[in-house]
Amino acid sequence: MTTTVIEMVTYKLLPGATMEQLATTHEKLNAFVLAQAGFCYRSLSQDQDGTLIDLCFWRDMDTAKAASEAFMASDLCKVFDGICDMESVVVQHMPVITEAMISNCGEAAA
Repeated sequence: MTTTVIEMVTYKLLPGATMEQLATTHEKLNAFVLAQAGFCYRSLSQDQDGTLIDLCFWRDMDTAKAASEAFMASDLCKVFDGICDMESVVVQHMPVITEAMISNCGEAAA
């Protein structure tokens, strides 16, 4: 059984906010999560209706929630207030039931 946790944050940008503005946060947010205990992986994607999906994988629920609390208390969180529709934000922490992975997505499975 795994203890891995997926943190899924979905949100939309404020009217008038651009993907270019959001892109200015990528480096800082990646550095933030890389510095958190228990961090495994992060990706950001966008669905067809413009909803952004930020996925982070964490070692366990304790580290996932601690990182989430640290983000909420950080100055970096305030940057998102200016571009994200905070009413649209949904944060979920979900235990992984099963998982499989390869070390590099560019490699073919054996």
